[in-house]
Amino acid sequence: MVDTEPKQLSLLSVASLLIVKDRSHKKSNRKPLR
Repeated sequence: MVDTEPKQLSLLSVASLLIVKDRSHKKSNRKPLR
């Protein structure tokens, strides 16, 4: 499946990175989820 759509994996990686960054910013505003 990964071989068929290598671009999708890249997009997912970028999205994951963005989400992680967003979480980091939100953590500063309020307590961590954990």
